Amino acid sequence: MLFRHITQFFINPFLYLYFGILILFFLKNHRKKYIFVLIIYLYVITIPLTAQLFINFWQLPNTFKSNQIYDAVVPLAGASDMDLYVSAINNPTKCYYYIKGSTNMDRLLSGLEFIKNGNAKILLLGDWRLVPVTKQQRIKTFASALHLKESQFDIYGWVGRTLDEARGVNLYVNENSFHKILLVTTALHMRRSYAMFRKQGLDVDIFSVNRKGLLINWTSFVPSIKSPEEIYVCLYELFGYLGYYLKGDIGSDN
Repeated sequence: MLFRHITQFFINPFLYLYFGILILFFLKNHRKKYIFVLIIYLYVITIPLTAQLFINFWQLPNTFKSNQIYDAVVPLAGASDMDLYVSAINNPTKCYYYIKGSTNMDRLLSGLEFIKNGNAKILLLGDWRLVPVTKQQRIKTFASALHLKESQFDIYGWVGRTLDEARGVNLYVNENSFHKILLVTTALHMRRSYAMFRKQGLDVDIFSVNRKGLLINWTSFVPSIKSPEEIYVCLYELFGYLGYYLKGDIGSDN
């Protein structure tokens, strides 16, 4: 936890820009050259191309097989809006009767599509520890909201991070004698997730919901307010991968 907080602080692209400006106040020589370097740095962290190149390098090819019937499809957590559940701690029925999607809802919708198309037998989700209702209540809520039979949906455990998900799925599939799993998450998050699942000895195919090829046009070179945030997320995945690798929590992603 401490490592994550430290990492989140130091991967902020603007931190080094502010630090560079601070140095500029005390710099007496070569100020023009230094200002030029700062301008180049600012340009690099604000154009979409930087994140586009990293994502193109970092993403993994999908291994989903359309003729395969998977024992389970596992969309990684993040599909539900946590604010709803935090606010419902003193009112459990608030998150019993409905679910609220997040910006990562496409993971869940993709998993649902695989069930509807007959590519997978059961949809497995991890639930957040903060959710104040029982597992059976959550199963009924999600199954009803997603128009699934209860036999087509299950919660494999309570999770707080991707490593919990890998361990929870491993325990669940071993208890239920599952063999072939389809893992669903975003293209940027897939490399770290896949490596964690492989470390647990799981045989998984992967499907990245937003995987796309590198498309460079003139807008890739135009500074955007969203670009620093995208670079931050890229760096978070990179250093998150390295951190878990050093801790021995991930295996090969090849």
